[in-house]
Amino acid sequence: MKEAPSVPSYLRAPPLAVCWNCERDAGDTVAVTLETPSGGQSTIRLCDRCYDADYAPLVARSEGLGVALTLAP
Repeated sequence: MKEAPSVPSYLRAPPLAVCWNCERDAGDTVAVTLETPSGGQSTIRLCDRCYDADYAPLVARSEGLGVALTLAP
């Protein structure tokens, strides 16, 4: 018989590497810093798949429009 966890899943700490876009656990994530409408900055973490499929094309398109998007150090 499988032993039940002692703490419900909603009370456990979330995994450290979760993609902001797809919300899946990821072994590694890429930190992306975006400027907020109020002038501040917000850093999100993307898995490699979402980075390649969503963020990289967004960067290419924004550069064509003269807007700079950068990666967090």
